[in-house]
Amino acid sequence: MNIDRVKEQIKFNTEIIKLIVVLMIATGGGALSLIITGLTHARDVILAAIGMILAIICWVITFKRYKVTQDLINKL
Repeated sequence: MNIDRVKEQIKFNTEIIKLIVVLMIATGGGALSLIITGLTHARDVILAAIGMILAIICWVITFKRYKVTQDLINKL
């Protein structure tokens, strides 16, 4: 691979990681706010569960993207 291409891929992966972390914080925070205020309706339980699942998925994607980025950095 061309070194400039690797550098651009690292920059792109870094921006994706930032976006996914923000999404993880937002969905996890939203789910936690539903849990803290009390789950009085089934809708609250479903929304909190979906939020937690999305936060976990975002964490996994972030970890995988980080590993790819780290491998690209090691190639330089």
